[in-house]
Amino acid sequence: MSKNEISVLIATSNAMTGELLAGALNRQAHIRVVAAVTTGPDVIKAAQSVHLDVALINATLADGPLSGFGALRKLRESSPEVRSVVLLDNPESHVVVDAFRSGAKGVFCPSTSAFKALCRCVE
Repeated sequence: MSKNEISVLIATSNAMTGELLAGALNRQAHIRVVAAVTTGPDVIKAAQSVHLDVALINATLADGPLSGFGALRKLRESSPEVRSVVLLDNPESHVVVDAFRSGAKGVFCPSTSAFKALCRCVE
């Protein structure tokens, strides 16, 4: 990985979604997905085993509804240098506030935003 590349972890509720997102992000010259996981514990394991710049964490992981927030809090404790963006299916204000309280540096709603906007968010 080059010095200018942004290393990204993707955490989604199912593997196929993560793989599709990873494939799309990896087509960007300056973004490299280094891990795609589906559970909170796997987020922490990945952060401990590879260098991460940005973590894209879905609010709901395979662990259950809003389990991404728990993973985000643990990631912030173990790897505070990683910038996290929460992927929200529903951008209700109380959920957005919870994301920032859990340690997110940003939030992104895939259902209402274009892929280019996600790339800018990662940058």
